[in-house]
Order: sequence, then C-alpha cells, then structure tokens
Amino acid sequence: MARRVRRRRVRPRAPAARRQIGWKREADGTPVTDALLTGCSSIHQALRCALAVAEQRGEPQPDWELAAGALAHAIGHHPERFLDKNRYSMDWYYPVLGGALTGEAAKARIEEGWDRFVVPDLGVRCVIPNNWVTGGESAELALALWMVGESDRALEILQSIQHLRDPESGLYWTGYVFDDKAVWPEELTTWTAGSLLLAVAALGGDEATCAVFSGDRLPRGLAPECCEAPR
Repeated sequence: MARRVRRRRVRPRAPAARRQIGWKREADGTPVTDALLTGCSSIHQALRCALAVAEQRGEPQPDWELAAGALAHAIGHHPERFLDKNRYSMDWYYPVLGGALTGEAAKARIEEGWDRFVVPDLGVRCVIPNNWVTGGESAELALALWMVGESDRALEILQSIQHLRDPESGLYWTGYVFDDKAVWPEELTTWTAGSLLLAVAALGGDEATCAVFSGDRLPRGLAPECCEAPR
C-alpha cells in the first residue's frame, strides 16, 4: 500500500502561472513561445496522469502541480495565448478530451463546434472547409462526448464511421472525402485504431480507461492566481 504524503500547497506567482507550453524547441535547444491548444491539452492530461503516478509512489511533484493548474487555466481562460487553429476539429474538442474543460464549460464547447465539424452519418471533419471526415478525430470526439456524459451521442458518432471499416482486416481507414466518395488516404493507421479502441473501452466501462479519462481520480493541479477568471 502506498504511503500517504502530506503535500504543501503553494500557489504560483502570476508570471509563472501565465506560461503555456511552446510546441517545439529549435535545433539549438531554444524553446519557441508559440503554443498549440491541442498539444497543451494533451500535455495537461499527461501531467495529471504523472501526478497520479507520483502520488502512488509517494514522491510529491509540486512543480508538476503548478504546471498542470497553470496550463488548465490558460486553456480555459486565455485563448489568446495559443496559435489560431480554429479550423481544425482537434482544437475544438481537445480541451475537453484533455480534461482542462469540464462540466458546463465542456458541454458548451462541444455545442459551439458541433455544426461546424460533425457531418451527419459520416463522422467528423478534420479541418474546415475540407469535405473530409477522419476516423481518428471522430473516435476522439466520441471519447470526449463520453467524458461529458453524452454516451448516446458518442455511440452515434462511432456508428457513423462504420463506413471506414475495412471488412477484411477489421481496421479503419484514415479518412473519407465525401464529395468524391473516396477513401483517402488509403492507409489503415495505428492512431485511428488506437483512438477507436479507447472510445469503445470507455463506453464499455473498462476500469482503467474510465479512470484516466473521467479524471475523477486524477489530481487537478493548483490553480494560479493570475487573473479574475473563475478557477
């Protein structure tokens, strides 16, 4: 049994709290300041999982707590800190999928982008204005819908991409250009399979998947005192 550790709660000063994470480092190791909303949402989820591991091992990581809280705050309240990738469906649902947005804020974000990205009976557009739905984005949206309690709509999204399933292998094609009625590209990708497996596992009640993506048992980090936005 892991021993319980008493953690000292320290709130960050405003300058540290306002830092999102740049999307790369230059060849000389210099980090760029440009941040991607999708990437930072993924990092937020990873930090929360890392904090859970650290807690289980009895090894407190206060810097990770500060980073997770600051990142969630930036995602939820400071869209100006991220590059504008509003055309991409991942930037729409990843703040929900990564756990930075929850409750009514998460539901409102899903509703805001629904008509822009969801193509009835076909799946989810990868990017506007391209008439191209993709299996990976569709399955990830289904997982995000499950996270906000919309299991019925999640199932509908998964059902809508069954036209991407290859009957011989059981795998799913990357995408479908519906204007041309053509599979494109003709690839059966691992990321499409992986996102589908996670969505199905969550909907089926798999304990480990539900624990990670429901977020109920993951530490949230420490919210910064950087502005008047609710935390």
